[in-house]
Amino acid sequence: MAGLIAADYRDRWQQDRATVVAQCREVFMQFATLTIRREARGLRAESGSAFLSEKITLAGIGGPFAMAARDTVNGLRAPFVTEWRRRSWKPWDWELKSVSHPELDLP
Repeated sequence: MAGLIAADYRDRWQQDRATVVAQCREVFMQFATLTIRREARGLRAESGSAFLSEKITLAGIGGPFAMAARDTVNGLRAPFVTEWRRRSWKPWDWELKSVSHPELDLP
């Protein structure tokens, strides 16, 4: 996953690439099983960038922290919006530049 995140990643919670990688590792370690379901809600493309809107649902089991993360994400009504930037001419070569969600507050 870390290889997909842009070196200059920055999100609405002012997290950078290193913070996101570390926090994802910490959260995902709490799950014994995890399935991430994505439901596309929209896609907007601009020159060299794409904005993907998706409703994310988590299914799985784990410790109390994992269950709290699952319940928080599943309780969100609005979709996540991810901003992707094209790295090269290759059609598969994209990197994650930013993530946002209007309802989610992170410490």
